[in-house]
Amino acid sequence: STDSAQKTMTIAFPVEERFHNPMGNLQGGMIAAAIDNAIGPLSLMVAPPSVTKTLTISYLRPVKGNLDKIYITSKFESQEGREVIFTAIVHNEDETVTYATAQALHIILKPKG
Repeated sequence: STDSAQKTMTIAFPVEERFHNPMGNLQGGMIAAAIDNAIGPLSLMVAPPSVTKTLTISYLRPVKGNLDKIYITSKFESQEGREVIFTAIVHNEDETVTYATAQALHIILKPKG
């Protein structure tokens, strides 16, 4: 779902067995990919095309492999020149459990020419 006024976007990401680590939890790299997939589309809604320069993630608790999906809510925070800041929260469907938080710095691409 998208909230244009709040500049947020929430996506669902599947927790598939092929994405589990040896302990049966969702692998951290897949959580990072889900976060990037939530921030990317939002970035196109709020700014010219950009690329991720940094993505910092705090993993708070494991995503158990028995879940069907996780949800990622991304939010536009600020823009200064070509630098755009986003945050994201990885949570369960009813937002009662937070699995990870993230902050991303995007750089707006220079126009060609």
